Amino acid sequence: ILLEKADFPGDISQLHRINKINALRKKAATYYTTNLAKVKGIIIPRIVDDRSHSYHMYTIRVTKNFGMSRDRLYNLLRKNGIRTTLYWTPIHEYTAYKKFVKNSKDYPNTKKTYEEILALPLYPTISRSKQKRVIDCIIRNSKN
Repeated sequence: ILLEKADFPGDISQLHRINKINALRKKAATYYTTNLAKVKGIIIPRIVDDRSHSYHMYTIRVTKNFGMSRDRLYNLLRKNGIRTTLYWTPIHEYTAYKKFVKNSKDYPNTKKTYEEILALPLYPTISRSKQKRVIDCIIRNSKN
């Protein structure tokens, strides 16, 4: 398939700025990491020091040690005007793959991981004050 610039002008116009965009997202990810690192029951992603990560998402794991489920935290953040996202439904739950699965209990790790992951707001221009609201809401509701 041959794609012309007119097919996706927004994407092409951003390419010359990709390093700056990625640096801004990494800075925002680092701010989350610094402030969430010691919250009991929250597993944070590892920040890498090379250019291999675009930091287009910041996904935490909300474990039972946090004191509430991922779903409860998701709803609490939402009620506070903070939009987070639930991604990565276990592959064996997709219609196309269900025919290959004899017993969904054979995939406990994918189910558990799915029930824990939550993507926090992250984009190049996210303000510190918006991130602080997210962080404060998480910390305020943890059992630390």
